[in-house]
Amino acid sequence: FFSWWDCFKIEAEGEPPQLARLEASLAALGECGRHAEWVLPVAQHWRVPPAGVAALYSFTTEAFDVAPRNHGHRHSKAVCALYREALRRQVAMEIVCEEEICDGVLERFQALCLHDVRALPAGVKAIIERFAAAGGLVLTDPDYLYTDGWHPGARVEVAGALALAPSSMAWLLRDRHPPAVTADNDDVTVRRLTAGGLDYLVVVNNFPDRYWGMTYSYGCRDDNYRRAALVRDEPARVRLRFADPGRTLYDLASGEPLGSTADPLDLELGPSAGRVLAMLPAGRACLTVRAAAAIRCGEALPCAIEMRDGNGVRLRGAFAVRA
Repeated sequence: FFSWWDCFKIEAEGEPPQLARLEASLAALGECGRHAEWVLPVAQHWRVPPAGVAALYSFTTEAFDVAPRNHGHRHSKAVCALYREALRRQVAMEIVCEEEICDGVLERFQALCLHDVRALPAGVKAIIERFAAAGGLVLTDPDYLYTDGWHPGARVEVAGALALAPSSMAWLLRDRHPPAVTADNDDVTVRRLTAGGLDYLVVVNNFPDRYWGMTYSYGCRDDNYRRAALVRDEPARVRLRFADPGRTLYDLASGEPLGSTADPLDLELGPSAGRVLAMLPAGRACLTVRAAAAIRCGEALPCAIEMRDGNGVRLRGAFAVRA
């Protein structure tokens, strides 16, 4: 809960108590970044698997909220809140905009969420209704009169849509689109990513997300500090269950085998801590290094480094190798 805005001001003012606060915050950031040497070389190869679920960010609704009060940011916050709810339920979701719907993006999805969408261009609404008529699942908010008291007549009626609260949307989508892994702790987020033919799970203790939406002041640091003092960052325990029982789990940082996906996996995560797990199709993996038998003094030694399973088959994925 520390901004770079405050950082530069504190450095310029030079007050010892505030400088101590700054040093503590930078030390915490350094602790977060100490895994960068092995995470970033792997993460640049990760890809997000295609999602079957989309949520609409409606610029029309955002513009609609500018008057009579300047709340043009309200819709963005509502869409982010829905996305965070989907993360808690391990629902893979992609946010799309109205222009993408006009370009045919809904052909890639089986479900569309219209959370806090209170104004739409007629052409976009017609495309969404055709999507619903063709069998696509469209979810809308149940009560616009409650969600928008400033525009009591504002609502978008979509033929064939199912009205649900955002939390119910996430549960329904989880049932309709079973995730590769589920977690029994709402404070822990699990993201599935891919590289080559392998799956990776990024498991994060996101306990402070309980305080999401807290007001930030650009004018008064003391107000920010008082709010920051309310934020707790606690350890978390989580049990993961896997849809595919035929994989072997490894900790990507240490290479430690963690068992089979046929069994639940229990993890203990420190405050704001995370683990990266690799799901391999084989029960055993080993690193092989091939290099020239001899080189002349001063020459570079070219090496070929591969990860292979117990049968010698190369595993196509992204791994961090530390000397």
